[in-house]
Amino acid sequence: MIRVRKAQREDAAAIARVNVDTWRSAFCGIISDDFLNALSYEDREKHFRDYIDQTEELSFACVAEDEQGEVLGFVIGGRERMGIIPYAGEIYALYVLQSWQNKGIGRMLVKAAAGQLFQSGISSLMLWTLESGSACGFYEMLGGKQVTTRVFAIAEEELLFAAYGWDNIELLF
Repeated sequence: MIRVRKAQREDAAAIARVNVDTWRSAFCGIISDDFLNALSYEDREKHFRDYIDQTEELSFACVAEDEQGEVLGFVIGGRERMGIIPYAGEIYALYVLQSWQNKGIGRMLVKAAAGQLFQSGISSLMLWTLESGSACGFYEMLGGKQVTTRVFAIAEEELLFAAYGWDNIELLF
C-alpha cells in the first residue's frame, strides 16, 4: 500500500536520493554523464531540507512511501514563479523512482499537489517538463494542456522544456 503524506525535515535524504537517481535515469544520454555523475546526494539533501524548513505560506512538499516507509517519489511546489497566465500554482518538482513508475504514484502525487494548492485558494496550476520526455504523455493523460515552451540551460546544454497547465485543478482530485 502506497501512501502520500506531507514531507518532514527527516525526509530530505530520501527525497535527495529519489531526485538524484531519477535525474540519472531520466536524463541519461540527454545531459552529460559527467554532470549526472557529479550530482551529490548531500548537496541535494541540504537543498530539500532548506525547502522543507521554509515557511512560505503556499509552499508544500509531499512524499509517496511504501509500507516500510521507503520514499518512492515526491512532489514540491507553491506559487507559479514565471508569470505564466492564468496559472497561479506550480509543481516545481515531481519525481518517482524509475522502478516505481507506471504504478499510479505520479498520479497520487499530482493529486496531493493539487489538493495542497486548492486548500490555499489556488484553482489552477502548471509545471515544466522536458519537451521530448516521456512525462509529456503522463501530463496529457491527466488532462494537462501544453501552454508554452522555453529553453533552459542545464549543464551547459540548452534543452527545450514544455509547460503543461490545468485551468481547473479540481479535475485532478
